[in-house]
Amino acid sequence: MARHIGDALRRKKTIDDMRNVNEIFSLFTHYSPAYIIIKEVTESQNRVLQARESFTEITGLSGSEMVGKSMTELFPADFAAKVIDDDWEVVSSGIPLQLEQHMGGRNFLLIFCEYLNYT
Repeated sequence: MARHIGDALRRKKTIDDMRNVNEIFSLFTHYSPAYIIIKEVTESQNRVLQARESFTEITGLSGSEMVGKSMTELFPADFAAKVIDDDWEVVSSGIPLQLEQHMGGRNFLLIFCEYLNYT
């Protein structure tokens, strides 16, 4: 019985720790001056889970309006296809990717990295 209680307490601590990490990351996303998108990525598409509100300057949509949308719904087709390919490369290889991209008359440094959300 004591072993089961110990296992349950360890699982609870692990879950609490992961929630804290996710909360810190969420605050970073919200307050960072960088344009940040957190996406769920598959081989063929990806959807926005969370985005910095300042995306209004680029897409015309706030971060909360972007949630649930795919890259093809948010960006021009050629740019969206490239982002989808780059996202999948990072997820499948686990290796971050850094690119320079020109969109809407502006230059951007894009950094793609894998973030695993366990909650």
